[in-house]
Amino acid sequence: MEEVLLEDGERFYIIAARFALFPGHLLINSRVHRLTIGDLPQEDMAELERLHLLARRFLLDQYGKATFWENGVVHKHVPHMHLHGWPVVMELPPAELLADSTQLAGVADISAWYAANGFYHYLQGDLGSYIFKPSHALFRFIGPWLTRQSGNPPGVGGGIVRSGTPETTTALVAQWRSWRRAAETPILLPPEGGGDRRDSSGLGEA
Repeated sequence: MEEVLLEDGERFYIIAARFALFPGHLLINSRVHRLTIGDLPQEDMAELERLHLLARRFLLDQYGKATFWENGVVHKHVPHMHLHGWPVVMELPPAELLADSTQLAGVADISAWYAANGFYHYLQGDLGSYIFKPSHALFRFIGPWLTRQSGNPPGVGGGIVRSGTPETTTALVAQWRSWRRAAETPILLPPEGGGDRRDSSGLGEA
């Protein structure tokens, strides 16, 4: 895993996706086996949010756009918690699908929704954080949206053609490490219980 590792945490780590949809595609994975973010204990959420913000900042700094997606369980090819980070412009699904979604404050709210409602899909970007009940209609939106973002023609059956290669994965690792060395401004998270904001990025220590 060392050849694709971007950031190593106590409970989570970030890697460059080996089978990337686009150059810049990264994944946040849990170290302990969990099926979804919804399965994570509450004490894991602070580190997940820190790495999520770190990945988001990288994508915005390097590509000018950042969107995150989790399949939940349905349509997941790898049965292990992983949050996709894509350098794409967020788009919202049609109104009828959006009407059946719930807007969340962020990833820390997924567990409560999951406990009450079950399987889900999660979409987050500059237009907000949304959780959806699984539906084929949602995937009929996701596929064409990502195909438009990739700039590639649709694949067989309208599927997404992956534009990432082993070379772009290697390049992403080098890009991340260079960015990490150059980054000096810490990411500030609101502390538990209020008070002054605190540096949770580790960027000031890199």
